[in-house]
Amino acid sequence: MADLGTKITCYFAMFAGVPSGAPDVPAGVTQWVIAQDTTTGYFYYYDLWTAAWVHLSSVGPTGPTGLTGATGATGGTGPTGGIGATGATGGTGPTGATGPTGGTGPTGPTGSGGSAAPIAVHTYARGTDGYTQLGNTSFTAIDSTNYAITFTAPASGNIVVIANLVCEPQDSGQVEVGLMEGGSLISGTSRFLQGNAADYPSQFTVVWYLTGVSTGSHTYVLGSKELAGGDEIQYWDGPGYGSFKFLVYAA
Repeated sequence: MADLGTKITCYFAMFAGVPSGAPDVPAGVTQWVIAQDTTTGYFYYYDLWTAAWVHLSSVGPTGPTGLTGATGATGGTGPTGGIGATGATGGTGPTGATGPTGGTGPTGPTGSGGSAAPIAVHTYARGTDGYTQLGNTSFTAIDSTNYAITFTAPASGNIVVIANLVCEPQDSGQVEVGLMEGGSLISGTSRFLQGNAADYPSQFTVVWYLTGVSTGSHTYVLGSKELAGGDEIQYWDGPGYGSFKFLVYAA
């Protein structure tokens, strides 16, 4: 410590209670007088400059804020919070890319054998327009040569027969046609035709689907009968009326 040039002398005294008034300082005490309150144990000093007792525990003015200390270690992770409420549904996203094309499925079973083209075709037209006339009430061949077709039945026994003809059912305007074989009507082949009231020739197309036809060669003839006795039926063909047509298909 530097030499202050003056000898400092202290005086210590004890009092019951807080000291008051100027201390009775013995000779030779030039700077400090310290007193203790024996009832509280607090210490006081006498400030010679202010002529007042000062409690040694008095708080002086607040000093400047000290430097911020180092950041402490991170604490442990707290418990997981409860699940929050579900948010609103977002908008629909864009359509995804089209996936690859799937493999080709197995081939289905082969269908029954039909024929795109007929297995037999017959057409007939006389050189000049004319007709064949019938007046019978039982089935009779219209023309066993020209209104007939020969074919070989397929193994399936199923066929479709088509006849295209021009017919003039007179008077009653009604007639039946059917398929005949060996001079007899094939069961279930009778078809009804209705002519016009003016007795004009009309064109008809008749279709039959037959099953169970025996394998081998067959000749079908178009037969006809009238529905009212005494009526006459005319079957026309020629340049003006066209050809009579008979077709057979495998089915």
